[in-house]
Amino acid sequence: MMTGNHIEKDKRLHISAADHTDRGTRRTLNEDTVFDQTNPLSDGRSAGLYLVCDGMGGLNAGDIASQRSANRIVAELADIFYSHQWTSADKDRT
Repeated sequence: MMTGNHIEKDKRLHISAADHTDRGTRRTLNEDTVFDQTNPLSDGRSAGLYLVCDGMGGLNAGDIASQRSANRIVAELADIFYSHQWTSADKDRT
């Protein structure tokens, strides 16, 4: 917020997240995978992991590829993200 020539530095960004995928008009199967999760940090703030894995345009097993990709990425980040060890300093680096 700006008051006169002063910008208040303690204002925090608030994020709301939602997801939706659509198979489109040419496909019979939606091959996309989305993931969103927000966890609290130890300092009272929160951090979010938001992921979109797009299908492969109707190629064989595009839905499986996007799901496996999402699962692998989430699994790789789970130790940091879900253990709540993601400190503010770690969050600022990413």
